[in-house]
Amino acid sequence: MNIEIIYFRDLKSELPYRDSRSLSDYLQRNKIEILGAGKTRYVLATQFKRAQLQERINHLKAKYQDRWMEVLKSEMNLFAQLQSALDEIEQDKKKPTVKQKAIPKSKTQQRFLNEINKELTGQ
Repeated sequence: MNIEIIYFRDLKSELPYRDSRSLSDYLQRNKIEILGAGKTRYVLATQFKRAQLQERINHLKAKYQDRWMEVLKSEMNLFAQLQSALDEIEQDKKKPTVKQKAIPKSKTQQRFLNEINKELTGQ
């Protein structure tokens, strides 16, 4: 079983709070339990994500009243599509590129490739 945690220093980059006290107040308001002590304080990622989703739902309910569920579903669908596209791009970056070896056809080409190779390797 792997429990995901988020350290305070990482939360400061995700939230608009730079002060630890403000961040602690936010976490307490949203019923997110603070674990650890001193500089190693952290929260459970599931509690944090739930609180952020709840904030978004409350905002949508206030703005769209009865249609808030439709808007949330469409936002989540769009997010999933974007995440899928980003994952696909990331996988394409990880694929090794196929390098073709240059095969010289003459002695001149061979000398040229040897000189380039010496320059690249610093010999």
